Amino acid sequence: DGTHIAIASAPMWIPDEGIYKFPYEVRRDDSNGKEMALAVSTDGRHWEKPDLGLVNFEGSTQNNLFPTPDNQRLWHIVYDPDDPDGARRYKGFVTVSGGRHPVVSPDCLRWTKPDIDPQTLPSGDAGTLTYDRDNKQFLGLLKFKSQYGRAYDLTTSTNFVNWTEPRFLFGTDEEDQKQAIEGGA
Repeated sequence: DGTHIAIASAPMWIPDEGIYKFPYEVRRDDSNGKEMALAVSTDGRHWEKPDLGLVNFEGSTQNNLFPTPDNQRLWHIVYDPDDPDGARRYKGFVTVSGGRHPVVSPDCLRWTKPDIDPQTLPSGDAGTLTYDRDNKQFLGLLKFKSQYGRAYDLTTSTNFVNWTEPRFLFGTDEEDQKQAIEGGA
């Protein structure tokens, strides 16, 4: 998996397949970019790297790597068992200039952008996507830099295509800055 891995998605239990799927980002070195890989488990403790046959790495496709749209960084994958379109079973965000674009997949391995031109959700280097199944709503937490440092906006969607205008959720404030300067808690 290279020098280290990055994890931006939680393991997902897939009842129909009887397995957990755990996508993660492989970082071989700073110059080699980032790739996505998949680990699977039946118990959540013992993990295997399936031979996916999707990406050529060092002359072989016998690996657990999978492609992303335009080789963009893929973040925050969620499983959506409720979407009637099986081609949209998995949902995630890819990093684009200025933020994130929604992407979908039938199997967590083959990703596409929605048929319409996706909204760019403004976000910095981090964020979170989650699915509130009870309310049939996706929540995107989008990091940005405020006048006091890190902050997050919230955007929501019921169809994973149209998103609400991001609104302020939380962030550091003047008191945080004061405590940091004073060496406080």
